[in-house]
Amino acid sequence: MSDAAFPPVQLSTFVNGDQLVFRANSGEELAEIIKSVTEKTDEILDGLNATKKAFIAEGVFTGDSSKKRASDRKADTPPPIADVEVPTCKHGPMLDLAGKGYKKRWYCPERGRDRECWARD
Repeated sequence: MSDAAFPPVQLSTFVNGDQLVFRANSGEELAEIIKSVTEKTDEILDGLNATKKAFIAEGVFTGDSSKKRASDRKADTPPPIADVEVPTCKHGPMLDLAGKGYKKRWYCPERGRDRECWARD
């Protein structure tokens, strides 16, 4: 792997919880990359899905990580912002999902939560 830095221009976005990151050396190059990806989206997704199926079949991956229980995914969530008290529910510290498109900031780490564990601002 090269010691070179990442290209200086980066665009990232989320689509249904999956992050897309595009990097380039200039805005012009970024536009070309995005246009190319757009034109080849069907081929890219077909190849990606075939690769995922092969890895799952070989036991490398267990499947779609979004289908795991929230409590199993705690390591994926960003740490809370400093000096902010993390609320808790009967299942433990709530997950900070600020900036991820949810209506509330704090969510219970378990599925099947009841009124006691409703999301909080």
